[in-house]
Amino acid sequence: MTRHDVIVVGGGVAGISAAVNLADAGAKVLLLEQRRLLGGRAGSFAHALGPAGLLDNAQHVLLGCCSELQSLYGRLGVAGLIRYDDVIRFAGPDGRRAEMRAAMLPAPLHLGPSMLRFGLLKLRQKVEIVRAMAAMMVEGETGREQRGDTSFGAYLREQDQSDDTIGEFWDVIAVSALNEHCAQASAKYGMQVFQEGFLASRGGYRLGYARVPLTELYSRLGGLSVRMGAQVRELVLEKGRVAGVELVGGERLPAGQVVLAASPSGAIPLLRSVYGLDERLQRIEQIEFRPILGAHLLFDRPVTIDAPVALVGTHLQWVFVDEQRPELIHGVVSAADLLPDGVDLAELFVSELRQVYPEMMGLKLADSVMVKENRATFRPVPGIDHLRPGQRTRVSGLTLAGDYTRTDWPATMEGAARSGQRAAEVVLHLWG
Repeated sequence: MTRHDVIVVGGGVAGISAAVNLADAGAKVLLLEQRRLLGGRAGSFAHALGPAGLLDNAQHVLLGCCSELQSLYGRLGVAGLIRYDDVIRFAGPDGRRAEMRAAMLPAPLHLGPSMLRFGLLKLRQKVEIVRAMAAMMVEGETGREQRGDTSFGAYLREQDQSDDTIGEFWDVIAVSALNEHCAQASAKYGMQVFQEGFLASRGGYRLGYARVPLTELYSRLGGLSVRMGAQVRELVLEKGRVAGVELVGGERLPAGQVVLAASPSGAIPLLRSVYGLDERLQRIEQIEFRPILGAHLLFDRPVTIDAPVALVGTHLQWVFVDEQRPELIHGVVSAADLLPDGVDLAELFVSELRQVYPEMMGLKLADSVMVKENRATFRPVPGIDHLRPGQRTRVSGLTLAGDYTRTDWPATMEGAARSGQRAAEVVLHLWG
């Protein structure tokens, strides 16, 4: 029986990041994924509506400040498959439009001219926002770390932000980035979104997204073995250490180290057998999650709106037009548990799109697919870092990866990539 140096359980971004970093360091790695496609929650599934017969669970984006995710794409040789937009567009149902783009000024002044011209906000609101941004810049990373147990809403109140400014600006961005409203989100992570994305560098705000189905980004995993359709039933314990895994069906796979990079719902049943060796792991079960909904809307003719665009004042929050099939729109709804019950979501979203873009009145909806990821992201509430485990555990032979582990980032693809990179560092350090 082949014994691998490391078995990585879970083929999402975190697991792929861990496996690639370890393989690049010379380890013999086996990556296990229970599904038939890689990518996890940031992956694709087979469906005739999508180009090449694939649809993403939802449109996933990254910002220019997502350095580790960009590094991972570079290692995989797919950096050229990511498109970056230098303009972030906003649109509302009352016909107002606005955009953010960097001026020829150094950070943090680069977005100042766009803010002054931002057509969705009143002058008073713009002044409030500039004041709060200046406060965040002064506090920096040290300041935000000290506010992990405070809500972002409370922090904004300290900065004299009015209700309409919070609702029409801060919440619009926070819900998209954190899957949580300002009132419930930790100030640490709310501040981080704006510090890293808007203030730290001229390119930090740039919006990146895949030009191909997400699963295609992970098709070049050279240097390591991958087994699809491999569901792990339990961790194998020998003399108080994890020595491998057992698959559903009884097959045992030995390894020097196991990196558990499954989602929390998949990791918890496996971890319960080692709670006695590291009682801190039990805290994971207290983490709460929120859903994200991906709305795929196919029209009878190509959609010609200027997308991607953030919609303001609608249930549908982001809209992307498929590059390969321009009659197909991909919409995103974060905090999807707040959607109204008992309504036809496709009809609701099409109605909202027609309010924002009257030119779409003549387009007919031909088909639609709604994909709801019920446990899409952990809730970045105040105090959440007390529940997030580190990558290194007290269980010999076991390391964790996943966006829910401690990365100093919220639940994003960047957070997942960082967790995998840190998990690999832990394993390599243990080897000395």
